[in-house]
Amino acid sequence: MEQLCKRVEHLGPAGSGAHMKLAVNLPLAMYWKTLAEALTLLEDSDIPNDVAISMIADSSAGPAVLKNRAQVVIDTLNGTDQPGTFDLNGLMKDLGLALQRAALKERPMPLSEATRAGYEKAIAAGLGGCDGASLTKFLLDR
Repeated sequence: MEQLCKRVEHLGPAGSGAHMKLAVNLPLAMYWKTLAEALTLLEDSDIPNDVAISMIADSSAGPAVLKNRAQVVIDTLNGTDQPGTFDLNGLMKDLGLALQRAALKERPMPLSEATRAGYEKAIAAGLGGCDGASLTKFLLDR
């Protein structure tokens, strides 16, 4: 495991790892919607997508996924949806599971609920197999 993974931790009894996976993937799922909202602020600014993504990636607002996949994001924003290694279908699945878990604990998650609506629309539009950046582009185009 240590040769395959960046970090190996024993998290507790059965199911703990699955809960951790949802906790890690929730901010990722929400990030693509947040990026769309951030890029909305740049409409009519003449700032090219590659410059905007590069600057966001280099800032404190740039998560590892943006730093590692900046070119995929730029290509997507420029009109070429990319197949996803962790696609919108997978992100939506984990988002739904996170919301189910929160509901069991009677914990409201309004930001996650609002994000799920965007995923549902993008997947209905045929983007389920695409990279998370396709959600950003889809939301920007609306």
